[in-house]
Amino acid sequence: MGAGRSKSGPLASTKAKAKRCGDLYASGLSLRQVAEQEDISHERVRQLLILIGIKLRSAHQGRTVRFSDPSYIRRRTIVNAQVLDRERRVMALFEAGHLMSQIGKRLKMSKGAVSGLIYRARKRVAA
Repeated sequence: MGAGRSKSGPLASTKAKAKRCGDLYASGLSLRQVAEQEDISHERVRQLLILIGIKLRSAHQGRTVRFSDPSYIRRRTIVNAQVLDRERRVMALFEAGHLMSQIGKRLKMSKGAVSGLIYRARKRVAA
């Protein structure tokens, strides 16, 4: 074989790993799911897929959200209710004259989050 690489060298194992990653990705798994199965980072999976010439899917490609799915609606309703409850508490404290930093400490939020909630609430009321 001379000075060349043997078939069992590091390049061969990298190509074998890339092939396995490519097969898993082609079966519909996400980069992170492939990474978890291969016990490597998702960035390394991305690099290996590019190395063997696989075109990556966009972040939302192949994903469908079932808006009629009751569990999806229930989860969204709970999240929306929690956001509205937090917004109501922030606005009640703000209208009572509390400073944003005081509201943040009381509700365990950053001052920026409090400010953003107040801004969005006022914007929505004005519209």
